[in-house]
Amino acid sequence: MATLVTVFPPDSEGRRRVMCAGEDLGRAGSLYEVMDLLNGAGLNAAATAFEDTDIFDWRGGGPYAWVPAPPPGPGGTSEAG
Repeated sequence: MATLVTVFPPDSEGRRRVMCAGEDLGRAGSLYEVMDLLNGAGLNAAATAFEDTDIFDWRGGGPYAWVPAPPPGPGGTSEAG
């Protein structure tokens, strides 16, 4: 799999947006759900090294970071984006 997959920081529920080649694949609450999204897009998630930075851009933590983002501060925005 040579396509760059971007996994965004966890939201307030611990779910992360997953995009591949500019397409929003959905939200995942675990690494297993990332695999399901990739498989649903026709990619072979079983043959994927999730730590491979040539394939994955993990934002806000790596493949094992699924902690919910902190609530927004007084300004109404979260630093996690």
